Amino acid sequence: MPALIIVDTNLLVQVRHGNPSVVKWMNSVLENETIVFPTPIVMELIRGCRNKQEIIELDSFIKKHGVVYHATQVIWLWLWRCCVSIIFMATN
Repeated sequence: MPALIIVDTNLLVQVRHGNPSVVKWMNSVLENETIVFPTPIVMELIRGCRNKQEIIELDSFIKKHGVVYHATQVIWLWLWRCCVSIIFMATN
């Protein structure tokens, strides 16, 4: 069973902007892991959309993966937020 990875907003924004190292990392994660988005992250991403087309694209991307609604799992976001950033920075 693949690991469950909670992805933070800053990584997804970098993917959206086409940052090559972040895109490469995200693609490698998607090969072996399952990513999910906590509700606060989804809200941040929606807030960052500039038009309806970006909201549609975001919705499609999120539906491919999943949203975490449970409060306990959202708390894990704050723990993993630092870890994912540190792991990413350590590998680049």
